[in-house]
Formats: sequence, C-alpha cells, structure tokens
Amino acid sequence: MRWLVIFLMLCAGCSRQPVTPAGDAQKHASDSIASIEDLRQLAEEGKAASQRELAGRLLFGEGVPADPEAAVTWARKAALNGDETASLWTGRAALEKPGGRIEASAWFLIGKAGGNAAVRQDAAGEIEALQLSEEELALASTRAEELKKTILTNSK
Repeated sequence: MRWLVIFLMLCAGCSRQPVTPAGDAQKHASDSIASIEDLRQLAEEGKAASQRELAGRLLFGEGVPADPEAAVTWARKAALNGDETASLWTGRAALEKPGGRIEASAWFLIGKAGGNAAVRQDAAGEIEALQLSEEELALASTRAEELKKTILTNSK
C-alpha cells in the first residue's frame, strides 16, 4: 500500500496526454465504455501511448475501476515500447521494490536521455535525489543499456 501512495503522489504531477482511440481529438477515452474497450485494444496491440494512457486510467480509476498493480504492468509495457513518460512512472514504481534503486535509476537514465524535455528534467531530478554511488550508477547504466536494447527491438 505504501508504494501505491508514493506512486500516486509522484505521478499526480506527470504530464498525461490523453489518447483518443476513436480518433476524435475532442472526445476523452473515458467518455464511454466502448472507448475504454478501444483504448484497451490499442494497448494490447502494443501501442505505447495507449498503454501509458491505460496505465494512468487504471491508476486513477478514470473510466475503469482503479487497479494499481495493473497500472504498473501497463506502464512498464509502455516504457518497454519506448514511451518516455511511462519510463519515468516505471522507475518510480521500481523504487518501492526491494533492490529497486538500480532498476529505477536505469529507467530514469533512459528518461534523462530521451527527447521529452519534461521527462528529462524529472528523470535528472530523480537520479540526483537518489544520490547514487559510482558503483550504483555503473550498475544502473548497464541495466539501462539492456533495457534500451529491448526498447529498440520492440520498436521495430
């Protein structure tokens, strides 16, 4: 339960750009059950933005029952498919697991190297706050490289 509270607090300020599965820019995906089903379908097809959006909706209970564990799962899938915001969320969730500092730092390093300026800034702040030793930073860098290979494979 503690990780959920921290995850909620940390993610509350994250940029969440809604994905509108029906293609209507004015329609929010939580407006109907069908749109949630469309969003879930796109997420299951491997669409990173839809996976991230579904993660956020599951976390906050928007249009679907809240399910924090499923939210973390979908955020990780989105991160592994190259979604930079999801990499930040995945790193924050990893902090709550035993030994999670290295995994979290790896995700933060990926976010810090990405193209989204807000994610880069947040990720840099997360890394700084962790005050990693040189050894931890080296381990996190190695893990980040492993994750990047998976992300590259998934994006092909």
